[in-house]
Amino acid sequence: MIPRILSLALLVLCTLLAACATTGPGRGSGNSTAQDLAPELMYKIMVAEIALQRGQQQLAVQAMMEAARDSSDARVAQRATEMAFNARMQKETLEAANLWLKADPKSTQARQLVVVLMVNQEPLGDARGPLEQWLASDKPNVGRNFTQLGQQLARQKDKK
Repeated sequence: MIPRILSLALLVLCTLLAACATTGPGRGSGNSTAQDLAPELMYKIMVAEIALQRGQQQLAVQAMMEAARDSSDARVAQRATEMAFNARMQKETLEAANLWLKADPKSTQARQLVVVLMVNQEPLGDARGPLEQWLASDKPNVGRNFTQLGQQLARQKDKK
């Protein structure tokens, strides 16, 4: 049993190191590599990934959120957003998406997700600023974005 756990942990570590060492366009914080990640941060990421594989979503989201708060790496914040979203933890998803947007202000995906989450969770007036920023930052797709926004708003309950 122990060798299986160690091999699983080693596999997760290798996968994370490989993912952190390669940055594609629009991902990460520029020149960031696995060597830039502190050992404590790598530990939190490993705890989160192993907890997720074992079905402990709450622990996984908690550990990855800590890692995202401690790091300014957009990839960590993006992974925290994915984990929280899949665990259906709306508050954490919005917080992680905001961390992602802060780490990578040019990310259209992060900006769009923040707007959609705010429209779904918060008073509609609070979403105005992020919504305007999203539409202004993605002018070539403004028509598609309005269509998507209309679909999101159609799901909202009428407020009296």
